[in-house]
Amino acid sequence: MTAKRQLLTGLLAGALVWFLGYIIVPPTTGRTALGYQALPEGMNVPANADGQPVADNGRRIYADACLSCHQPLGQGLSTVFPPLRGTDWVTGSPERLILAVLHGITGPIQVNGTTFNSFMPGFGQQLDDEELVAVLNYIRNSWGNQGSPLDTSLVANVRQRSATRQSPWRSQQELESFLGDLFPETVEPAAP
Repeated sequence: MTAKRQLLTGLLAGALVWFLGYIIVPPTTGRTALGYQALPEGMNVPANADGQPVADNGRRIYADACLSCHQPLGQGLSTVFPPLRGTDWVTGSPERLILAVLHGITGPIQVNGTTFNSFMPGFGQQLDDEELVAVLNYIRNSWGNQGSPLDTSLVANVRQRSATRQSPWRSQQELESFLGDLFPETVEPAAP
């Protein structure tokens, strides 16, 4: 075996041992645990139109699926991952938001005047309509956002109308073109 191959084999074996140790003996909870992503204590749990707290399910799904990129307070990560706080991507067109979360998006998008060019996976296969509604209502009404509540019938309609989509949107332009073609009622008329 060459020295290069031995080094690679050693590194892979070490990574495997570490990974198995991490799985078998998971780290204790706390800020020092690897992958610590707990939401800050007292984080806003928004209320729905009836004044009832939104199910913790949305918060849990956010923590599991979204937090690592979009961060605990929805602030995003510099120019890598866009913010969810204070953006019309979250509080604007519900159909656009649902399409982005269902199918994912890669390529350039504009959020609050900043261009982001990274990858967001689609969650349409992992989350059912109720789970999507829970997490979307959570982000639409957290961190100062004030989005209208969504319901499962809207998510089911968007899912059904975009069912032929098999890959992430390649850009904001592609997503919005699809939105305009399939959901013309959501497109605002151009200014005169």
